[in-house]
Amino acid sequence: MISSTHSMTTNDNLGRFISAYRATRIRQKGNLWGGIVFIVLGLFALGFGWIAAMSVTAVALFWSSVGLLSIAGGAWAVYAHRQGQDMVVQVFHDGLVYARNGRTLTMRWDDITDLSAIIFYNQQLRSHFYTYTIKDAAGQTLRLNLTPGNLDNAEQLAQVIQHEVTDRQLPRAIADYNAGVPLRFGPLMVTQEGIEHGRKSLPWSEFGKFSTSRHGHFVIHAQQGVTSWARVDMVKMTNVFTLLALVDRIMRH
Repeated sequence: MISSTHSMTTNDNLGRFISAYRATRIRQKGNLWGGIVFIVLGLFALGFGWIAAMSVTAVALFWSSVGLLSIAGGAWAVYAHRQGQDMVVQVFHDGLVYARNGRTLTMRWDDITDLSAIIFYNQQLRSHFYTYTIKDAAGQTLRLNLTPGNLDNAEQLAQVIQHEVTDRQLPRAIADYNAGVPLRFGPLMVTQEGIEHGRKSLPWSEFGKFSTSRHGHFVIHAQQGVTSWARVDMVKMTNVFTLLALVDRIMRH
């Protein structure tokens, strides 16, 4: 885990403090300086528009519009900087706390009902980009953009969340599976006989593997056949990491 200078060592509801993940300096400075540049350029464009207004009305309107749009864009970037400069995800033994702009959202690992993920692999950066949508039993929703340019050690945080949620959900999923209860993961259904997708069924004896595509699809492969058995848009998947862990257990027994 990364070290943290945060003074909090425990949380009454979440237990021992483990680590904190903050907005990257590049993200903070990029929004701030980008906003300042756009505002300055916008002021110049407005000034040019006012000068042009003395002779050519159409030119004045054009440059005034450019100036106003530039100023608006710059103001938004500065606002985003102020909103994100104190952004932090604090990880505790029993959950996490997301804080931004003076507001906090607390989630216990045990209470998380759905961890949806969109995963892309960037070959140039040699890093995974994760977008997580987390929902809990209290009806709270947290969306995290876990990319290298957004949070420090973003991929590490993604792995921590994945591990903690799956560690809690997997025992329940195994118990339901052993009891013959069908388990739904978005459009996919897992039963003791195999995997179902709509009207199609893939018995465990014919199951090959899972994979993800560069276009954001969750892909199911059969042992036989060149093409994939099914492709599901990852935005439609629920608890994909628990599904992977469950099927791994099934195929090893």
